[in-house]
Amino acid sequence: MAAEEQKAKRFGEFLVEKVICDGPKATVYKAKKDGAACALKILKDTALPKSRGHRKKLAQVLRRLNMIDHPAVVKVIDGGERGGRLYIAMELMDCPTLEQLLKAEGSFPERDVVMIGRRIAQALAAGEAVSICHGDVTLRNIFAPERDEAKLADFAVNKYLQEMPSDAVVGQSAQAGPREARPGAGGRSAEDVLRSRSTKDFHEGLRDDLTALSAVMLSLFGLSVPPREAGENLDSYCERLRRLALDLVKPPYSVSAHTRNVIDRLLSPEEFKSAGQAVAELASAVLLHRTSHAAPPPAEGDGATPTTGQAQTLREPVAAPPKPAAGEHAPQAKDLAGAAEKAVEQAAGEPKVAEHAARPGVVLLWRDQDRGEFFVLSEGSQLVIGRDPYTCDLVIAESAASRKHCTLTARGNRLQMVDTSSYHGTYVNGVRVERADLAVGDIIRIGGTKITIGASLPAR
Repeated sequence: MAAEEQKAKRFGEFLVEKVICDGPKATVYKAKKDGAACALKILKDTALPKSRGHRKKLAQVLRRLNMIDHPAVVKVIDGGERGGRLYIAMELMDCPTLEQLLKAEGSFPERDVVMIGRRIAQALAAGEAVSICHGDVTLRNIFAPERDEAKLADFAVNKYLQEMPSDAVVGQSAQAGPREARPGAGGRSAEDVLRSRSTKDFHEGLRDDLTALSAVMLSLFGLSVPPREAGENLDSYCERLRRLALDLVKPPYSVSAHTRNVIDRLLSPEEFKSAGQAVAELASAVLLHRTSHAAPPPAEGDGATPTTGQAQTLREPVAAPPKPAAGEHAPQAKDLAGAAEKAVEQAAGEPKVAEHAARPGVVLLWRDQDRGEFFVLSEGSQLVIGRDPYTCDLVIAESAASRKHCTLTARGNRLQMVDTSSYHGTYVNGVRVERADLAVGDIIRIGGTKITIGASLPAR
């Protein structure tokens, strides 16, 4: 009897301990594999297709989910089919979901919302790297290990089950492309639903995810976010959320215009072509929110001692771009979702100390959709911007940039921009100018390149 009871508690290599939750589509158990704790989700037969071939396709999808590897994603350990049951094993999250926290607290402060939003965007970018959309970004699928942290769970599974391809599609030849499989087949194949790099399906899925991200952020601010109605056009739903977001800048929310603008842009179909772009925008919101709550910049001569030296990143010096050999291209920007993200995390974690107030000096540049760089200009340092890699510190390789386009110089408590007689001009907040004293949140545009001004803390 004891042996039968022990056997009943095993699922293949997993030792099942107890039920964590039981839903209409799956039951989640606390389990162990090789002595390590994990969460074991077993899909219910009632939520699955009857076709054996179709189940095989879904099992292939589950096995592929472990390719998504990022600290902002609940890691999938294993998945597939065992004994006729479809399952996913993932890291065990011993923390509440955002849905549970929001129910208890009612709303989150702006800093926490933008930090969480950035983490979710990072998770979506990790899925995008392997061409997998999430499809169900909701408060209940986001765990909160810390107050301003987030880990996104359940990539793709609900999306697959909601957009179930017909059994006829599953039986088609693997050589048939997505466009060949769809007509007359009565549905979309598993590859169409989850893994479409070359068709508009993936971009539509990404837009769904970014819309859901904006809805999550609006909910965290304490707004009552309506669900998308059955059959409602996505544009119509985005417009409803956009109107709702207008209240954010009013009491009691009093959200900064920059953060509200990022949410508004998440709801605009042509604004973001990748999740990496959303990471960049939310990273800037994190940094700008940190500095906007610091004390006002100290007046010159008040005893604050600024640092000296050349332009620096938030972690390490930035060398001038190397002189390219004949025929070589100018060096590309760093991946914002990688190295520069660490800089934002460091800056966001710095204490807001009144006696060491923030001053304009952080320069955030992004280009090529999801690639970016961070610089910090210390007192007296100058950043030369333009197309020529031999004379410029920050190279913008596009036709709208002149060889030496403009300069940014840190002078006292100001960051001064001077246009060096460029042909196409330099724009600050949409207005063409020859020179300007820049403030935190100002945006410089040179052709299609955008540079945002943040702030730095002087040395202690």
